[in-house]
Amino acid sequence: MKTKSLFISAQEVNAGMLFITMGMMEILKRNLHRVAFFRPIISKKDKRDGDIDFILSRYGLDMDYEDCFGFDTEYVENMIASNKTNQLINELMHKFKKLENKYDFVLCEGIRRSFLSSNITFDVNMKIAQNFGSSYINVINAKEENAQEVYESVLIENATLMSQGCTHFATFINRLDDKKRQVLEKKLQGYDYTTYLLNEVEELSLLSIGDVIESLGAVPILLGDNDHTRSIRGVKVAALSLDNFLNHIEEDDLVIVPADRSEIILVLFGSLYSSAYPNISAIIFPFSMVAHPNIQKLISGLNKFNIPILSVPYDTYQTAKILSEIHSRIRVNSHRKIALSL
Repeated sequence: MKTKSLFISAQEVNAGMLFITMGMMEILKRNLHRVAFFRPIISKKDKRDGDIDFILSRYGLDMDYEDCFGFDTEYVENMIASNKTNQLINELMHKFKKLENKYDFVLCEGIRRSFLSSNITFDVNMKIAQNFGSSYINVINAKEENAQEVYESVLIENATLMSQGCTHFATFINRLDDKKRQVLEKKLQGYDYTTYLLNEVEELSLLSIGDVIESLGAVPILLGDNDHTRSIRGVKVAALSLDNFLNHIEEDDLVIVPADRSEIILVLFGSLYSSAYPNISAIIFPFSMVAHPNIQKLISGLNKFNIPILSVPYDTYQTAKILSEIHSRIRVNSHRKIALSL
């Protein structure tokens, strides 16, 4: 029987699952008239899901947001803990079948395993896909593992897939470097399952100004229309004297600096006019600080070049810590990242 659905899943955060979803949606939309997108599980019902919003907006799907998901993680975990897994599956099946009957194809995207309780002893995504009758795509993040560990992950993942009665469609091994890719190409020669190897594209994992604003609840003080997509390659805290700090700034840095360090703020703007120093990506003021009115007036009059300035309610340490823990997100206006991924 011809399949009418695919189920894409990744175990880890930042594996690049949305990029694989985009690639499959590009193919489906070129060949089919009515395509639906469905996430059986989302992290929170009271917060709009970023992947759903992105897919709906980019591909102009004829769907309401509420039809694009099943339940949130809290509901799913409670149902499983109450030994109501079969009821949960039936409820998801009802939502899925409505889409399958209405559309030519349903592209499903699973929940990252790390978003669910570690007390759940089975792979929820595989169980859902098996009941949906959807062919399965697994996405493996090779960033932090050596080639042998990645190879073993592929074997284990696909063996589990088969034992659960799922139909394997493809495995994508993502975020590889050249050395690991060469080793895996040899190991996977003659492997029975369709496997694609994808190299790491560094820019896709870089934070953007939009990520910072969303994650820290930052208030824009100086922000251009196109600044949300600026990439950030590093984070620096301006805790040194001006003379010493200049030795440490690098291209596309985000600099955390108190708003009363006027000399550093002015020099950072001055570096935009100097070929001897790199251009930073943005400035963050901690403690919800704002610059002195005279400094604000000066920098707002620099029409040719500018640096985005944000203010956050956290102290310097908290700000740096949060920035080290957040992951980049792709948005509809992330035109360069979208082009790189496709």
